[in-house]
Amino acid sequence: MSLDWILILLPVAAASGWLAGRSFSAKKNSNQFAGLSRRYMTGLNYLLNEQPDKAIDTFIQLLEVDSETVETHLALGSLFRRRGEVDRALRLHQNIIARPALAGDLRQMAMFELGLDYLAAGVLDRAEHIFEDLKSSQHHGTVSLQQLLNIYQSTKDWERAITTAQQLQMQNHIDSRAACAHFYCELAELSINQNQLSTANKQLKQALKTDKKSVRVSFLQAKIAMQQQNWKEAIKYFRNLLNQDIDFFSEILPDLKSCFAAINDEKGYQKLLNEATESGAGSSVFLAMANSVRDAKGDKAAGEYITRHLRQHPSLKGLQALIELHLIYSSDTAKESLNILKDLVDDLIKSKSSYRCESCGLESKQLYWNCPSCKSWGSIKPILGLEGE
Repeated sequence: MSLDWILILLPVAAASGWLAGRSFSAKKNSNQFAGLSRRYMTGLNYLLNEQPDKAIDTFIQLLEVDSETVETHLALGSLFRRRGEVDRALRLHQNIIARPALAGDLRQMAMFELGLDYLAAGVLDRAEHIFEDLKSSQHHGTVSLQQLLNIYQSTKDWERAITTAQQLQMQNHIDSRAACAHFYCELAELSINQNQLSTANKQLKQALKTDKKSVRVSFLQAKIAMQQQNWKEAIKYFRNLLNQDIDFFSEILPDLKSCFAAINDEKGYQKLLNEATESGAGSSVFLAMANSVRDAKGDKAAGEYITRHLRQHPSLKGLQALIELHLIYSSDTAKESLNILKDLVDDLIKSKSSYRCESCGLESKQLYWNCPSCKSWGSIKPILGLEGE
């Protein structure tokens, strides 16, 4: 038998033995005590003979649910749930709730545990009903609202998620502004996909009112403007990133170039790229500027621009671009060495993640607004520095 099972069952066995002794002391009934004692010894025998299921059932039968033993039941049910034995946890907690004489606070504890059991079993409607009943509870209100928020996020019920997050902020002073802004953005994306652009704009205004620093709002506002071929409006929204979060500026480069190209404003494009670079944007931004310089003034000017920037802000992406430029004009002998170096840099860049969650440290190649690991909203950002942007 594993150590885990022993750690689970020994406290139950001890509680069962105590119950047998208490019954004997309180009632002075030797026949009843003998029956309890035999069942207690039977349970221990199952435990010693590595038959944990039978041992569990025997000990549970000995534990009467009352104010003195209910916490033992709750602890045991929680252990079952964490081990993946949700059916056992459900039976235990349902058995506790079925006792009419159970005190109110203990009943709420059991109801909360039952809600967690239903969550673990994937029965979300029953879990939601329980947490709705408990959200006004003095001791379980906050955690019940948080569980409801988790349910609404998993079912993509964004309107209820917004309402619940606002309740958490109002009642418990839990800052949920960033999460609410993302919920409005989720609704806006659904509206955009259904070509309901007016509705999407209203939802994005609500998101921006909730979180003025939301770069996702600017992304989506620009997306709508581009769909309507309102290129200057889209550029205005992209420009917001200079003040919202410069780290995300590299994400908009292809769309930004398209907008300026549509209005034939190369100088305006270069000016904005310069502003972003001076504000600390990543290497992709200065490389976009280098490409613009190359188109206007040639390879030599672009190479000089990259070299000047790399002296102050070294990066693998900048080195990669500089090697590619030198390959064009290098001798055959130098090309062989440069190609080897280029392949090494290429492989190194490909092996690196592009994004990292600031909450849990998860790294990924793709931008997620909601971290797949810790479920935080807006915590994943582009990686900056030598190996990133």
